[in-house]
Amino acid sequence: MNRILAVADLTSAAYYRKRPVGKEKARRGPKPKISDEDLLVEIRTEILTSTFMDEGYKKIWRKPNWNNRI
Repeated sequence: MNRILAVADLTSAAYYRKRPVGKEKARRGPKPKISDEDLLVEIRTEILTSTFMDEGYKKIWRKPNWNNRI
């Protein structure tokens, strides 16, 4: 077995590791109200319509109506 692992350039742990069959790892926690793509569009819109030149993510997140939209 050692010779086979050496030729395949594998460790024994990598050879014997069991891989999940046909099941993707799901996101943990509750489902978000908005999809990632929609959230990205909202963030980009907020940055583009901002009145400040270098507004950071903390200022954008603290805007009063941001929490109502998500």
